[in-house]
Amino acid sequence: MTQAELGRLIDRSAASIASYEKATARCAPHPDVLLEIAERLGRAPHYFLRSVSEARPVQEIHWRARQKASMRLRHQVEALADDVIEVVDALEDDGRLQPFDLDLGRSDFGNVSPDDLAKLCRSRWGLGRSPIPNVVDLLESRGIPVIELRLPYREQVPADAFTKWTPNERPVVFIVSRDQEPSGARCRQRLSLLHELKHIITDAHVESGDKDLEQNANNFAGAMLLPEGAWSSEFPRAMSLTYLLQLKLRWRASAKAMVYRASRLGMLSSSTATRYYIEMSQRWPGGEPAESEPPVEIRRLVSGALSARSATLAFPCIADDLGMTIQSLTTLASDGSYGPPGMLESPAAKSQ
Repeated sequence: MTQAELGRLIDRSAASIASYEKATARCAPHPDVLLEIAERLGRAPHYFLRSVSEARPVQEIHWRARQKASMRLRHQVEALADDVIEVVDALEDDGRLQPFDLDLGRSDFGNVSPDDLAKLCRSRWGLGRSPIPNVVDLLESRGIPVIELRLPYREQVPADAFTKWTPNERPVVFIVSRDQEPSGARCRQRLSLLHELKHIITDAHVESGDKDLEQNANNFAGAMLLPEGAWSSEFPRAMSLTYLLQLKLRWRASAKAMVYRASRLGMLSSSTATRYYIEMSQRWPGGEPAESEPPVEIRRLVSGALSARSATLAFPCIADDLGMTIQSLTTLASDGSYGPPGMLESPAAKSQ
């Protein structure tokens, strides 16, 4: 919320909210006002009283340069991610998460091409030459939690996915979704998760935003989903879009991604690829058919750790330690998603 929006909810001016944020004794809100702020923001009152030394450090999100989302929405998404990072960090401190281990046999990949890195990952992780049935399971089997951040209104999102690291150096990959899932979202999410995996493997300590880094991550994701040899042997030089959808059902990658991959491997000329793109946009103006989309991939790592603890006093203890309500952790425990109701509600929706 903006200062003005929160001020209206508690019948205070934006200037009053700004003074509270200065965190000085002279500017502190009256205890009754603090209780109302806590209720409106879905936090326990002591959340606002933690000293800086008690607050767990979080890392900055480096947004991709191509994204055009508003700075406000970026801040909102980052705030949600910070909440989740604190929960994951608490679970990790308590030994409730399996270790993060890429198990690639090396740590230096400076001179490894995206395609060769994909071959190494497929070999080390026992994927062989077959389609990847579940990308979420693949990441979480390596100790990389996947969390969905749900935005309750339609707006340009800052990224389809992004990664943040916990203070204990564990990556957490966030999928950003909206109420109305656009056509092709599941295939795009699979590609986005593998894109983030490339950044985790090679770019953890590299400044983001470089176009070559992003292109290499895209190429790695394509090579992971559609390996040269196994997939390319099934991709004909002359085909129909109907056949392409059959390949999509098997390999769980979008038709557009397959045409791009074929063009990159030299299996299609750029002019032929362009012709396919045009034909797809004309035949499927609203996106590729919904019935060709892969099944929903369930997030289990964090939700399983929280659910296993919910029968004990530990679950409310996590909420209490972090100054969060138990309700705010409910969706994390149920399906690995997060997005407190009302936190990201648009002003237009509120007025209705």
